[in-house]
Amino acid sequence: MNIAICLTGFIRNLDYINNIKKFYDTVFCSNLVNLNIYYSCPRKLEENDVNFDESLIIDLFKKQESEKIKINIVFRDYDKMIYVEKARKINLPYITSNKYHSHRIISCLNGYSETARLISNSEINYNFIIFSRLDIIKNIISINKIFDNNQVLKNSMYIWRTVPYISTGDLSNHVEDRFFICSSECINLIKEIYNYIDQINIEEKNFFTEYVLGDFFNKHSNIQKYHLYNLEVSDDFIIYQTNRINIKYTDDFLNKM
Repeated sequence: MNIAICLTGFIRNLDYINNIKKFYDTVFCSNLVNLNIYYSCPRKLEENDVNFDESLIIDLFKKQESEKIKINIVFRDYDKMIYVEKARKINLPYITSNKYHSHRIISCLNGYSETARLISNSEINYNFIIFSRLDIIKNIISINKIFDNNQVLKNSMYIWRTVPYISTGDLSNHVEDRFFICSSECINLIKEIYNYIDQINIEEKNFFTEYVLGDFFNKHSNIQKYHLYNLEVSDDFIIYQTNRINIKYTDDFLNKM
C-alpha cells in the first residue's frame, strides 16, 4: 500500500516531529505500507516565532525517515499581515463573533492549498491521502474502516467531526480540519481552497475552518463524502481537546493575542 500524509499548520513544538514514527507504528504497524509525508512548512514554529532553525528542522525530519517512511518538506515564508489584510478585504473582523481570529482561519486554509500543491507534483498512485497536523497524528489509534480493507479510494473522502459530533444533513457543513482522508482526485480541489476565500459567501458567525471546509467540499465538487464513524483516538486527545476549548476561546486569552 502507498499512503500519503499532507501536513498543515505550524510545527508548534519540535518534539511533535517524533509523532510521525509514532503514528506509523500505531496505525500502520505493517511492512506492507509505504508512507510518504508532504509538508509545506511555514518558516516559523508558531505565529510569533523569531528563532526558526531550518537546518535543525530538516535534520529532525530526516531522523523520522526509514525504508518505509519518506518525507518531502518545503519551507515557505509566513507573514501574518497577508492574512489579516485578506480578512479585511472580505469584511471579516480581527476576532469573529465565535471568538476565532479570522486571519488564522485564512492562514490554515492556505496551508491546505500549499501542501496539496506539493503532493500534486507526485507521480505515485496512493491508496488514500490523509490531511492532518503534527500535534494531532500521535492521537490517532486506528482508521480500520479504510486501512483494513486495503482500499484504494476513488473520488471520495472520509470526514470526521469531534465537537460537536454531527453526522446528519449535508455533513452539517462541518469538516474536522485536523484529520480527514481523501482520494487522489481530491487534491486538485483542495489546491483551490485558499482562492475560494475571495468568493466566499458565508455568514461571519460561520467563518471558522470546519464550516468553511464543509461548505467548500459540498458546493464545489462531486466527490462522495462519508463520515469516518469509527476513527479511534486516544484519551489524551479528548483531554487535549477539552482543555483547548476551555482555555483558547476565553476572553482573557483572546485579549492577549
